[in-house]
Amino acid sequence: MRRHLTRAAALMLAIALTLGAFGSAMAAGSPGAASGDPAFAGGKKRIDGFTDVNNHWARDSISFAIENNIMNGMTETEFWPNFPMTRAMLVTVLWRIETKPPHNNPSAFTDVPQDAWYSDAVAWASENNIVQGRGEGIFDPMTEVSRQDFCVMLYRFAVKTGRDERSWKPSIVFTDYEEISLYARDAVNWCSEHGIINGRLLGEFDPYASATRAEGCHMLRLFLEK
Repeated sequence: MRRHLTRAAALMLAIALTLGAFGSAMAAGSPGAASGDPAFAGGKKRIDGFTDVNNHWARDSISFAIENNIMNGMTETEFWPNFPMTRAMLVTVLWRIETKPPHNNPSAFTDVPQDAWYSDAVAWASENNIVQGRGEGIFDPMTEVSRQDFCVMLYRFAVKTGRDERSWKPSIVFTDYEEISLYARDAVNWCSEHGIINGRLLGEFDPYASATRAEGCHMLRLFLEK
């Protein structure tokens, strides 16, 4: 528990520092200018200016995400590819891919302020059953999104937006399949069958591990290009 609290606190501090340091740049018209969205904080359209992705395994996917305004840097010169994605980040990415559709009502989650940079995205995603809360009216926006929950949100997004037109059949391909939560198995199978996500080196899926920003870019690229 202490480890998770420490990581969550560090994550929130990093985001706060990013927003504070780049508030002026965002006001000048970067993709996240209107909302303060840290998933889009840098405002660059090309990967060349980022110093931490040149030799990264996901460089091509990060470049795809940047050039298509799916994600951007966490600072003007760093993308933070190995930094974990949060639930708020992923919901906002999906909302932006769908060109920021409107929603009918504000989010009912008690931990999603209406003026938060992710509030419209959460309200839309919740209204369309792309995301669900953690119970007791909590969305938990700053929690790191797990690999299995990434698959769940992406699968629900595909179904809702008509991008799930390809036939598929469930198959057990991971050595730790039994560890995948029941609610996530169809989504994980769907992502695996369509080549959107792979297992680790020893054949395990590692469902509860956090999905990094680099992994997020790679999965979204594979999803959008298929």
